[in-house]
Amino acid sequence: MRKLAEQSNSSVQEIEAIINELTIKTNKAVETMTIVGETINQQTASVNDTRGKFEGIAEAIEKTRQAIELLNSSGKKMDQKKNEIIEIIHNLSAIAEENAAGTEEGSLLNLSINFISIIRGDGGGHTKPSPCLLRKITASYDYIDVI
Repeated sequence: MRKLAEQSNSSVQEIEAIINELTIKTNKAVETMTIVGETINQQTASVNDTRGKFEGIAEAIEKTRQAIELLNSSGKKMDQKKNEIIEIIHNLSAIAEENAAGTEEGSLLNLSINFISIIRGDGGGHTKPSPCLLRKITASYDYIDVI
């Protein structure tokens, strides 16, 4: 019996050692699991933060794309308006040239008629101009169309 008691005592000590070792390993496993859980939580937070940043970047890219479209549209409208203004300026220039030519022709015609009337002596009471006056009148025009 004694031998049985000693064997039982020895077996109990071995079992206690195994249980202690299992308890230590279990505690280490729990600590490891806690650390892993914290790491997973940190990584999840980091992934969420990164997702938020990428969403912000995507939003900024979309706003930039819209701004570029608006700039392109505005540029096309400005180019169209520029062309319209150039056409208006050309038209106004042509009108101004026509008006200037018409005014010049009218002035030359009146001057020619008056000049011829004076030379012929039927100028409505005008006297014949002096040669000096004739030179001044003819010098101020490139030509005088005498009929």
